[in-house]
Amino acid sequence: RTHVYELYGAGCRDIIRETFDSSVRTGKSALIALGFDKAKAENIAKGYTEDDQTAMIMMSTVYDPDIPSQNNPVYIEKAKEIVAIQDELLKQGPHGFGQLRQKLIELGDDPSEVIRRYQQQSENKS
Repeated sequence: RTHVYELYGAGCRDIIRETFDSSVRTGKSALIALGFDKAKAENIAKGYTEDDQTAMIMMSTVYDPDIPSQNNPVYIEKAKEIVAIQDELLKQGPHGFGQLRQKLIELGDDPSEVIRRYQQQSENKS
């Protein structure tokens, strides 16, 4: 994850996460093997991926490459906050996937604002 934060901070936006991507595909295949409709399994995988991207964007705001994550109290608190929100969303079952962005917006923490700030920083560097 830390490499993704560094790439994101450097302006990369199309980051391919090989292990993550293959894990999501495996999960989707497992859901289908367990009897989920293919479209429903794809929606769950898509929602899970969207939530992970949202969490990654939000966590990037508190990531500091000079402080190990386990020693960064701001990073730890943000992680706990996001996990608590995700735990609540997962109580909805499969419908909870893909809802993290909207829930953060409702709580006043808009991921779109983070993206805009990174875009402005990237533009200012060039």
